[in-house]
Amino acid sequence: MACLILQDKKQAVSVRVGRPCPMRTHHHVHEEMIVIREGTLAVTISGKTSELGPGSVAFVASNEEHGWRNIGKSRARYMVMALGMET
Repeated sequence: MACLILQDKKQAVSVRVGRPCPMRTHHHVHEEMIVIREGTLAVTISGKTSELGPGSVAFVASNEEHGWRNIGKSRARYMVMALGMET
């Protein structure tokens, strides 16, 4: 199950309780938007962690360190959209 979605594609991702995204804290050239569909994620961007639930959106700018993990009591479902291109 991948968290990184490349150029103009989107994918729903599901993570079990207490599990981090398969890619731990990382960064890359393209920007990303994470849309939470179900559950609760702790999303960390540039060292600041926020608790996000259904309907929340996080934006990650180019080269910002980021990662997330499921802190809820059920499976979390979210979508990651890559914006721009890797160079």
